[in-house]
Amino acid sequence: MATNTDLPIDKLSSWMFAASWGKLHIQQSIKYRESLGMEASSYDVYQLGHLTELEEFLQASWDDYMVSLSQNYQYAEVGYES
Repeated sequence: MATNTDLPIDKLSSWMFAASWGKLHIQQSIKYRESLGMEASSYDVYQLGHLTELEEFLQASWDDYMVSLSQNYQYAEVGYES
């Protein structure tokens, strides 16, 4: 699985929020259906899996970006060019 995207970093946080919100909404829907004694719909479970994967991918992209920032900062601190 790829761990980064070419998505501009200023757009990444919006995508992360949307994926997290969608995941939370589906989790609440599943819990609600289960509290009524019903099974979660297969569509909800399927979508939850995809949103979880998307959220993990976006988090990995964010982590890669943060690592690159810290490396650039370390180079600047020491006086090296990256």
